[in-house]
Amino acid sequence: MFTRRRLISFACALASAVLLSSTVAFADNGGGHGSVTPSPTNNGTDQSAQSGSSSPGSSGGGGGGVQGSISCTFMPVPAGDPSNPSGSQGGVTRDGQVIPPNTPGTWVFEICRYRDLSLASLPRLTFLPPGRSVEPAQLLVEARSHLGLPAPPVQLSPAPDHWQYVQMPTWAWVPRSAWVPLTGSATAGPVSVTVVATPVKLVFSYQVKGDGSTATATCNGPGTAYDDQLALRENPQRPVLAPSPDCGWIWHQSSADTLDKKYTITAHTVYHTVWTIRGAPGGGDLGELGSFNTTFRVTVGEIQALNTAPN
Repeated sequence: MFTRRRLISFACALASAVLLSSTVAFADNGGGHGSVTPSPTNNGTDQSAQSGSSSPGSSGGGGGGVQGSISCTFMPVPAGDPSNPSGSQGGVTRDGQVIPPNTPGTWVFEICRYRDLSLASLPRLTFLPPGRSVEPAQLLVEARSHLGLPAPPVQLSPAPDHWQYVQMPTWAWVPRSAWVPLTGSATAGPVSVTVVATPVKLVFSYQVKGDGSTATATCNGPGTAYDDQLALRENPQRPVLAPSPDCGWIWHQSSADTLDKKYTITAHTVYHTVWTIRGAPGGGDLGELGSFNTTFRVTVGEIQALNTAPN
C-alpha cells in the first residue's frame, strides 16, 4: 500500500524518467521551489514566505510581523531633558509634523516594549496641544497598530518544494504554537488600553487556471498536520487520496499553462479583536482583522498513464 511519502517519491522518480517522452505535462524547472513576494502592509497583502522543507507533510511558511505582546507607554519629556524640543527649539513629531518654536503644549515620549524582551523601540516624540492629554481613542489606535499580525507560518502536504498533483488532496495547516492570541496595549498616565486579537480562521486563495482564476478555502481553525496514519484512518483503501479533515483542497488542473509552470497560493489569518480599557470608560468588539499574507508558488503536475493489453 502506498503512503503519501512513497507516492510522492515514486511520482518524482516517474516524472524524471518520462520527461523526455512528454508523458508528464511539463518539466520541473528547478525543483519547484516557491518564490517570495514581500510587502510592508497587512490586511490581505503579502509580507513574506519561505519555501518548504524537502519532506512531505511539512513546509516552510511566512513569518514577519510582531509575534506576542507589545506595550507602549506615553511619558512627558522632562523639562531638562536635552531631547525636549519645547521652548525656542521647536521640533518634529514622530509623524513628521513640524512644531514651530515656542508653540504652547507638551512633548511626550512613546516607548514600546515587547513581552519578555528589553526596550524594542527608540522613544518617539509626540506633541500635545495645551490642555490636551493622550486620549483613550488615541491609545486604542496605538494599541491596535502595534498588534503587527504576522503572516501565518503555513505548512502544506505535499510541501511547496515538491510538486503538487491533480486529484491528490493538499493538506494545509499552521503549527498549534502559532495559533495563539496576540495583544497590544498603550498607556498614558492612569489610562491603559489593551487590544487582544484571537485567531479564528485561516483563509487560502489558490490559483486554478493559467488565466489567473482562483478558488478559496476557509479553515475554521489552524488545520490538521498531515500524518500517514491519520490518512490511513481517513481512507483505509486509498490513504493517498485522503483529504484533510478540516483544511485543504484538491487541484483539478495542472499548472502547465502558466509561463513559469507554477500556480500561486496565498494565505492569511483572520483575527477577532476586542479592546478593554482601565482608568476610563470604554471597551468593546473591534470585529475582524486580517494578517499579512504568506505566498507560495507551486508546481501542479498531472501523472498520465497508458494502459495496454499484455502481449
